[in-house]
Amino acid sequence: MGKDFIRVTASTDIPADKDAQIRIILEWRVYDSLYRKFMSTAPLARLTDYSSFFSVTLQDLQEYLRRHPEEVNRLLPWETGRPWAGMGIVRMPEGGYEIREHDDHGIILEREQISDLAAVIPRWLETLLVSQGLRNLLPVPGRGAV
Repeated sequence: MGKDFIRVTASTDIPADKDAQIRIILEWRVYDSLYRKFMSTAPLARLTDYSSFFSVTLQDLQEYLRRHPEEVNRLLPWETGRPWAGMGIVRMPEGGYEIREHDDHGIILEREQISDLAAVIPRWLETLLVSQGLRNLLPVPGRGAV
């Protein structure tokens, strides 16, 4: 009775389908997906980047968002009510957007005004990828796209 067990489901692998991988990344489910694959955090603790588990590129992510513009409103971290740590995006009444970086207490550390939503998306993707351990999907400065 006192023995622990782990229930392994049939869907423990990361899907090979690029659209499914993109949804995992855009919906902040990278860590969960990797944990379900390994049923442990031990293999993950040794890595600093998880990009090798995914076949998608930054261009794939950008193209997906172009093909599915309705996803932008659903996925962007729109700031409503109490701000959360990290990036928040506010639609400004006079038009345009403001990107806000918050600390763990919701205090705004930085603000940046951006007039076009298309210019907000690359900043959000960068934050999204770095926060989930997918830094190698970003272009390397001076070398172009990875």
